[in-house]
Amino acid sequence: MKDKKYKKIKENILYLFKWIIMCISVGILVSGIVGLFVFTLDKISTNTTKFKYYFLFLPLALFLSSFVIELHPNSSGTNGIIKELKKSKSTFNILGIPITFISTSITIAAGGSIGKAGPSSQMGSIGSFYLAKLFKLNAKETKTLVTCALAGVFSCILGGIFGGAIFASEVLKNNKIDFKHFLQYLCTAAVSYFLFSLFKFNTYGFDINLIKFSLVNQDISFILSNFSFSILASAFFSIIIVFVIVCLEYCKKTSNSINIYKPLKGIIGGVVLIVLTLSFGTNYLGFGGNYYSSLINGGNGLYYDFLLKILFTCITLSFGGGGGMVAPLVFIGTTAGYAFGAFLGLDTSLWASIGFLSVLAGATHTPLACAIVSLEIFKNPSLSLLIASTCFMTHYACLWCSIWPSQLNKKIIFKDYFSAYKYLKE
Repeated sequence: MKDKKYKKIKENILYLFKWIIMCISVGILVSGIVGLFVFTLDKISTNTTKFKYYFLFLPLALFLSSFVIELHPNSSGTNGIIKELKKSKSTFNILGIPITFISTSITIAAGGSIGKAGPSSQMGSIGSFYLAKLFKLNAKETKTLVTCALAGVFSCILGGIFGGAIFASEVLKNNKIDFKHFLQYLCTAAVSYFLFSLFKFNTYGFDINLIKFSLVNQDISFILSNFSFSILASAFFSIIIVFVIVCLEYCKKTSNSINIYKPLKGIIGGVVLIVLTLSFGTNYLGFGGNYYSSLINGGNGLYYDFLLKILFTCITLSFGGGGGMVAPLVFIGTTAGYAFGAFLGLDTSLWASIGFLSVLAGATHTPLACAIVSLEIFKNPSLSLLIASTCFMTHYACLWCSIWPSQLNKKIIFKDYFSAYKYLKE
């Protein structure tokens, strides 16, 4: 009896030691991949934007990006990863790493409206998959290791250890947390975040520590007095999320209806983006961190900023651009929050801060993660409670749709986005 007991203890210790080694290994791998990726994109973006009319290269950039993506068309960012992890046996192609890296770099060089999280999660997942093969893990353990990589990626991109770990779990489970493997996710997130932060990389495009709110250190009465507006804001944000998904689907449908060599569609999309940029300015190109951070700091914006960002992003991604949706969703959320506050005569800095993560929470079904991230990056409990309430209400209002369709248990076709009631009824 004692022998069995000691054998079980020995097995548990070996299992724990094994996963500590694997989590540290994945953390080092992910921080290296994301660090190099972010550094490269920042350097490219900084150098190209020195030229006044850098966006005139968008047709060429989208053509080249589409050409590169066609070499491995299954590279589909976070949505593709979720789809793979829902299969009984996941598989990834090593070619996805250089193709994702190159296509995203080309797109951002000319100012394509994209994000870093999707490509980062794609590359981190592929790297961890091959690391799992090196460790000779079975199918279930491989999925756990790939999810650990996602936790590491999101901790680096979102700027929070707990938020990154929960984000990875919620993304895969559709607002449910995998407590069975959560310690592995948390360990990987901590290692990735620590190593990534040593290099002082900037994933948001601005220094989050420099943000100063006009309403800080408020008590519970502050939260209660703004709660009714939070309900209204969540309804507004959910409508915007549906509009983003519909617009993205429509742009993809339009692109697919053009029966020409696929990379040539990038030229068409690039020309349209040039016209839009000449008409409305360069604020909606690239990541846009400097612009939406100015709104959080009390700067002035336009009521329709979020609509233009949606348009720029949907055209970029539908006509050959490589990149993700997290950064655009943060931009859209911040500018939508600003518009909400300005329209009702409220504090625009406060509502831009609430929109900053609320739209992301609703579109990706990660309300808890976004609420925790808000506490980790803003370090303001009162504000975080208000953000948390808006995140959860926006999430519940958007249960029937997602920016990443693989999250949903049922396939929703384009026309169904206009008939949400039947999904809410079910």
